[in-house]
Amino acid sequence: MAFLSINVGFINLLPIPAFDGGHILFIIIELIKGSPVKPELENKIHFIFLILLLLFMLVITFNDIVNLFK
Repeated sequence: MAFLSINVGFINLLPIPAFDGGHILFIIIELIKGSPVKPELENKIHFIFLILLLLFMLVITFNDIVNLFK
C-alpha cells in the first residue's frame, strides 16, 4: 500500500500541466522569467492537458474492457 501511495505521489509531481508538478513548473517559469505567466494562458494549458489526460484514461479503460473479453 505504501508503494502505491509513493507511486501516485511521484506521478503527481511530474512536470505535466494538470498535475501538481505542472503548477510547480509554472512557478519555476515565473521565477526564471521574472514575471507571472498570464492566468488565461496557464488555464488554457492546464485545460488542454486535463482533456488529454481524460482521453488517455478513456483509451486505457476501453482497451482493458476489450482485452477482458478476448
